[in-house]
Amino acid sequence: MKRSPKHALMLSSALVMAFTPAAIAQEAPAEDAPATQEETVEQTDERTLSTVVVRGRFIPEPQRQTSQVASFLSAEDLTRQGDANAALALTRLSGLSVVDGQFAYVRGLGDRYSVALLNGSPLPSPEPLRRTVPLDLFPSSMLDGAAVQKTFSANYPGEFGGGLIDLKTVRQPAEDFFSIKVGTGYNTLYTLEDGLFVRGSDTDWSGYDDGLRDLPGPLADLIATGTNINSLSPEAREAAGESLVNSPLSVIQSGELDPAVEVAVEGAKALTFDEFDIGLVGVLGYDGSWTNRDATQQVLRNDASGDFDRDVQVNQTTFDAIVNGLGSLTVGRGNQEVAATLFYVHSTTKDAQIAVGEDGSNEIRHRERTAWYERELTSFQLAGTHGFGDFDLNWRGSIAQSTYDAPYERQLTREVVDGVPIYNNQQGRYNIQFTELVDDVVGFGIDGKYTLNLDGREVVFSGGFDDSSTERDYRQFNFRFNGSIVDGVDPLARPDFLFSPDNIAPGRFFLNESTTTTDFYDAGLDVTSYFAQVDADITDFIKATVGVRQESGEQFVRSFDRFGNPGPEETRLEND
Repeated sequence: MKRSPKHALMLSSALVMAFTPAAIAQEAPAEDAPATQEETVEQTDERTLSTVVVRGRFIPEPQRQTSQVASFLSAEDLTRQGDANAALALTRLSGLSVVDGQFAYVRGLGDRYSVALLNGSPLPSPEPLRRTVPLDLFPSSMLDGAAVQKTFSANYPGEFGGGLIDLKTVRQPAEDFFSIKVGTGYNTLYTLEDGLFVRGSDTDWSGYDDGLRDLPGPLADLIATGTNINSLSPEAREAAGESLVNSPLSVIQSGELDPAVEVAVEGAKALTFDEFDIGLVGVLGYDGSWTNRDATQQVLRNDASGDFDRDVQVNQTTFDAIVNGLGSLTVGRGNQEVAATLFYVHSTTKDAQIAVGEDGSNEIRHRERTAWYERELTSFQLAGTHGFGDFDLNWRGSIAQSTYDAPYERQLTREVVDGVPIYNNQQGRYNIQFTELVDDVVGFGIDGKYTLNLDGREVVFSGGFDDSSTERDYRQFNFRFNGSIVDGVDPLARPDFLFSPDNIAPGRFFLNESTTTTDFYDAGLDVTSYFAQVDADITDFIKATVGVRQESGEQFVRSFDRFGNPGPEETRLEND
């Protein structure tokens, strides 16, 4: 949807006319001399070209309406810049940078000092160790604009120290449209060049696993019953180890990387039914691309010298697939409008890397690492805007869930001997990890404002209420193969040969479970807030804002292991 912003152009001009004692610049012809005049004074008409200075200043409409330090992106800005997602688009704004292509740093302050909202409602995070939302999850095609506020105001949550980012999704269409976009991309560094990858499942290209990476049945049953794998009989432990998927997820291959692919379908329809205006908007998109990089990681010495201790050469290839969808239904009548918005995004990263270099013991190690990260965010919001003359009422309610799933995160470490990576019999060299996270947020807010006109100057009284509840559930399962290589097994063999079912048996390799009291945690955050604010035009150039906000919050974090043994003392905070 495109909206045409109102533009205000203020022009000021200065006209400078030079007058000299010897000459006078004239614009009109001189009047005829009187008949009685006996002497005629000859005058020279000199014209001096004046200097004209024209100055213009454009202040976007949102900027004119706020007294805060803020920056704005309009729908036109997003279309013109052509950035793929909100993270890239926001880098166009002053005072804002994006780290790792995901997290916003406002005024140099880290992402934990920032807050992200979607249509004014809070969002859950799919990141296990962060509350902030990765901004690369939001495609630009789904956004109608964004606002970044860098100073506090009473009508927004008070927990940010850097900035508040409010993303606006597409809603009421200005006109009907339907478009299908298909694109491809070519990068000279890695497209059609060799990169690293594991075969994976048949549907990896879509960003969705076909079930290959699900927790195997024998392990799932043991976890469901709270049984410790280390306490099993040798035969049961062997069955658990053999149930893990082997070759498709463990063997790193080298092959040609495909070009990037992008597909998007967008449509909107505006309808009129009796006195009601109805707007429908739908967006569906897919984006898949490969990235390959060679890097040198340098580690500083653990002393005051400041010298580098060792270098590690890393070759990493990632495949990123993003599927997104948005549906919006808006019903309006006069100054009354209600909108329902469903937002969905699924982002997957498939990673394979090989790192070679010294470890802390000054031995050369060869590490193979494969991973699959799925992040998903689903949000439903119902919001209303109602105008009653000089009084406006806005309300919103939202339910959102984000998930993080990282199955079969593998790392195999070999020792490099005479330039050849071999697998020795040291314990804990082959690790497999499963991680799951679910973050739920429910929020409701209502605010109203009354506009009073005093001698041509506006005074706006506003107030409101917000309530949000967040619940988070995190689980991590850690397994590793212990044991020894027996005669006849090649220590240079591929992972699927080293840890084949024939080599998983008593006296050979066996599966071991490692769990700590920080591998699981539950957390929650409830915040209730009220605010009152007055915005007043003092002069044509001065606007003042006075407000007060009261927030009460309760937060808890409780960690434990898979068997329910508690970790450090539960943390519980209550603040007003």
